[in-house]
Amino acid sequence: MLQASGSCIFESIQRGEIDRVSHLLQQDRGVLKQKGWGGFTALHFAALHGNRPVAELLLNSGADPNIPCDAGQTPFHFACRNGNIYIMHKMMQHGADLHIVDEQGKSSLHHAVGGGSVIAMQYLWETGMFRFSDADNYQVTPLHLAASMGNTDVVRYLLSANRCTPEAVDHQGATALHVAAEKGMIEVCWLLLKSAGLHILHMKNHTGLTPLDLCNQGNTFRHQQLSRILMHFSQRPKDLIPKDSYVMYFWVLLLPSLSGAAVLIIAAALGEYGGIFSAVLFPCMAKVILSQFHRLSSFQSIGDLMEASQSPDRFCIYCELIKVDNCKHCRLCDMCIQDYDHHCLFLNQCVGRDNHRIFILFIMSMVMAHVIFILSAIYYLYLKLSGLQLSDWSSVAGREAWVILLALLNILSLIWVGWLLVEQLDAISLGTTTYFRRSKSMVMGELSRGSSRPSSPSLQERALKAGWLKKQRSIMKNWQLRWFVLRTDQLYFYKDEEETKPQGCIPLQGSQVNELTANPDEPGRHLFEIVPDAAVCSRGTDSAEASIVYMYSGNLRISHHSAQPDPASHKQRT
Repeated sequence: MLQASGSCIFESIQRGEIDRVSHLLQQDRGVLKQKGWGGFTALHFAALHGNRPVAELLLNSGADPNIPCDAGQTPFHFACRNGNIYIMHKMMQHGADLHIVDEQGKSSLHHAVGGGSVIAMQYLWETGMFRFSDADNYQVTPLHLAASMGNTDVVRYLLSANRCTPEAVDHQGATALHVAAEKGMIEVCWLLLKSAGLHILHMKNHTGLTPLDLCNQGNTFRHQQLSRILMHFSQRPKDLIPKDSYVMYFWVLLLPSLSGAAVLIIAAALGEYGGIFSAVLFPCMAKVILSQFHRLSSFQSIGDLMEASQSPDRFCIYCELIKVDNCKHCRLCDMCIQDYDHHCLFLNQCVGRDNHRIFILFIMSMVMAHVIFILSAIYYLYLKLSGLQLSDWSSVAGREAWVILLALLNILSLIWVGWLLVEQLDAISLGTTTYFRRSKSMVMGELSRGSSRPSSPSLQERALKAGWLKKQRSIMKNWQLRWFVLRTDQLYFYKDEEETKPQGCIPLQGSQVNELTANPDEPGRHLFEIVPDAAVCSRGTDSAEASIVYMYSGNLRISHHSAQPDPASHKQRT
């Protein structure tokens, strides 16, 4: 009986059936210590899937976060690998032992690095119980693990402030650069070279191979690219530390103005044929330019954020500080900007709290400059054309093609700058910036624009009910627990309570709700089927899949089925 209950609770946890798990725990608390495949306990499975509600239920019921599996890994190790700060924090409150290492000697910090979560790594470091230089039984450091995964954010974090030494070697004598070069990780190799210098390129492992030798053994395209880069640097002085090049950035930035100026100068020199030259060259230049793109608090620690029920995402993994409200990290400026609006490529700096007013004045001056130029060009052409016959206008247009072309460009630029000014003034009137008005839409906030996800509900849509949601994926058929909010005639579901953008929505308008027979093994549950409206389905929304809604204890649970509903079942609700 105990074995059957344990197998059942393992399956229920993997499916995210928290009510079923609660029912089994009420019948027998002994399942908390029972082990399944690989020596995993119920808490192992909850931490593995990052299921916060189930993990909290198990911990509150007495689950031990220090029970090791067959590989010596505890549920806390799994939580660190998953990177779920909430589960990690809850386990530490229930006595998780941070000193436990697995059979390979890997600590919780190693598992956090393996999961690729910088926030989890910072959270563990704040406990003061870990050192980034600690290695496992095979002398593998956290930097070796990060290099093998190719996670540039983690590698950058470990290299900053000398947390890890790039020259550290494992039991085979390999550095992190050996590991990255063998796997063809170009960006990781570049970060290691910038941190350690070119002398690390000449270090050999126990078999006498350098990183370049290991890279040459690879046969993929990225290995070939990396091999050429490493070959180039291996011929340079060993004490040299390579630096980033900004040539391409400034070339892409200045390409529109320089190429446009060259076309206008040549057009002016050609005289009457300048108009034809400009008409041919400018479309080609526009095609090239438009194909380019640019890369676009009171809390002192992550532990303080968790105690205050704040999102750990407020920790900036690049600046390594807790961001205040309305703050965003800019990759180009490499700093966090308060009241961030955007990064202006023409000014080559971010527009934020300290210079937003000056930027608005700059836009206004641009509008005035465009208007003055357009009026001056019109008056200039009026003087040239006055007193001439219509038949002579074509020759004048050919000679003054550069004036006409510049006037048209200024008109187009005036439209764009005017739109930008309206957007800025609209954001200021709402007490925010254009970035946070568009992309940082709250659960009760306004519509989120420019997102591949469904739009967030508007301010006028009051939340009628909120709770956890259970949905089945259409391909993998596994169950996922999601947080949902019911507003008027739509159900929005999110990854968790802290998520600001919905992953999908189920329109209920015109849908038919059918009551189904509840599962006798799960008492207290009310089962409903939502048959979406055919017109809604034809628009390609998430409701194109039939949904089942469970209502119990004031919460709703929704599950999606991949099978399309029978067209005959699409009925308007009366």
